[in-house]
Amino acid sequence: MIRHRNARTGTMLLTFVVLGNCHAIAQSQARDPISVSDSGILRWLPHTKEQMLNLVFGPQEFPGFELVPNRYNGFHTNVILNVGGNRREGAMFSKVIRCWNTTDGSKGLIDLTCTIHESSKQAIEALEAARKRSNTPWRTGASLGTNLGDKCYSSGSPYGASTKFAIGKAVVRIFVRAATVPDGASYKLRDAPADFLAEAISHAMEYRLRQNPVIAGLPTASYRIVTSQTVKKPTLPVFDIGGEFYGPLSVLEQAGAKVTWESSKFRATVSFGDRKVNVQPLSKPANSTTARPVFLSGKEVIVPLRSVATELGMTLQSLGRDRIEITRKKT
Repeated sequence: MIRHRNARTGTMLLTFVVLGNCHAIAQSQARDPISVSDSGILRWLPHTKEQMLNLVFGPQEFPGFELVPNRYNGFHTNVILNVGGNRREGAMFSKVIRCWNTTDGSKGLIDLTCTIHESSKQAIEALEAARKRSNTPWRTGASLGTNLGDKCYSSGSPYGASTKFAIGKAVVRIFVRAATVPDGASYKLRDAPADFLAEAISHAMEYRLRQNPVIAGLPTASYRIVTSQTVKKPTLPVFDIGGEFYGPLSVLEQAGAKVTWESSKFRATVSFGDRKVNVQPLSKPANSTTARPVFLSGKEVIVPLRSVATELGMTLQSLGRDRIEITRKKT
């Protein structure tokens, strides 16, 4: 507060102080590209900023993409807690929104929103309400037809695709704009098309939500691996996603496969006997019979275990509620 004011310069000094504070606030915001807002005045949900951020991917889990702050507000991530908490009644939810852009200027985009509701019933109702409000023709299932979560819809094309699904208390929305490169007067696709990327990221999001069962309102069960009569717990969980067992490559190593990582090509080669399979996160398989996607969880490569095991000449089968057996047969 300025206590001494000159009649001629007082207004100018006051204006200078206000602008100086605004500049300091802008600098402070620029240092943290994560925006957090909280409406929990009268009511609140048991969701924290850290829990919500743990539901979405970090900067290194989408190869070729990076988190870039929005040029208008300086944020790449928005955490919105306790929506509806400023009212005494009515539904409440929390959400996290994060956006990635391609690193090479090819205009690719991943826009992800994860909303946690109070119950699975509210999640389904919110998904259906969003579908009915949209003018877009939505089809049942993910972009390539896989049924994810409790209910799933998708729309789009190889150039731009969107998937929405509900699982437990969560509703996930994913929009992908494909990376493109100039081709004369138009553009052509570079790398994987948008509908495949949307499918892969949808699988990755269900896997991630199952890793956080308490906040997502999901069962805590995962599968253990049986090889040569030995029960082992994998480095990361194995979950049934859309009728396929997804887990880390280390599961196949336990069964005797050899895994080689090629960092220059960002892909892994899995071999067993005289058979070999290449897997590459978020890339459409070229020499593989399976169309199911591969993705990252942290630094681990997560693969469709049954599909890859079959290509290697192994047999994978469920032994009931929480065990999977991998039979090793060289051919």
